[in-house]
Amino acid sequence: MPALDFSHAVWRKSTRSSETGGNCVEVACVDGRIAVRDSKNPGQAAVRFERKAWRTFVIKVKAGCFYRLCPHMKSFSEGVKEPLRHR
Repeated sequence: MPALDFSHAVWRKSTRSSETGGNCVEVACVDGRIAVRDSKNPGQAAVRFERKAWRTFVIKVKAGCFYRLCPHMKSFSEGVKEPLRHR
């Protein structure tokens, strides 16, 4: 798979992110795919998802399907304002 060009990507940080950073990710639409990267290490490689896989993941997160993985979290859907759309 050829490398994606991230030079024009518009990265969005999680709405749950604090001003000091913390354990956060950023997402961007790049060539019709969703890219996810560590906000603390933006120069490192990004993980890429096909749009359908990303959409399924977000739906399951909002539905609480991963709660058992992180039982300390009250609700994953708190703070989710809008889905990421391709620009």
